[in-house]
Amino acid sequence: MANAEVCFQWLDEGTKHLVLKADPELFDHPINDRWLDNFVASSTHHMALAIADGQLIGFASGVTHLNPDKPTELYLSELSVLPDHRLKGIGSSLVRVALDWAKSAHYAGVWVLTDADNYAAQATYGAADKTNLMSEKPILFNWDL
Repeated sequence: MANAEVCFQWLDEGTKHLVLKADPELFDHPINDRWLDNFVASSTHHMALAIADGQLIGFASGVTHLNPDKPTELYLSELSVLPDHRLKGIGSSLVRVALDWAKSAHYAGVWVLTDADNYAAQATYGAADKTNLMSEKPILFNWDL
C-alpha cells in the first residue's frame, strides 16, 4: 500500500465507514459511534480524508469558526497521517484540500495552532501554502472539564 495512489474525499455518510475501520494509530482515542454520527451530521465540522487502497491513511479535521464581529474562518483542529505514509506530502495535501474548500466556501481564512517545537507540523503547514503563511507566538490555555 506504500505506493498506492492517494485520493481525497470529505467525511460524510458515504465515507464514515473508513473512519470506523481505520487503523487506531490514526486517531488519539477509539472512535465513538455516537460522536462520529454527531460529527458527520454537523454543518460546522469538516474532515478531509486521505484514502489509499480503500483505507483511510490520513485526515485533517476542522471547525467553522464563527464570530459576530469577524468573518467566517476555518480552524484546523487535527492533522494525522499514518507513520508509513508520512514524508510523502499527504499531510500538506490534506491542508491544501482544506484551504481550497475554505476558499471556495468564501471563508476569510484558515488557522491552526501547533507547538513551537513541533517542527514536522510547521514544515507540513508551510509546505501546504507559503503565500499567506503567518507565524505568531500564541499562548494556549486549555481547561479539561
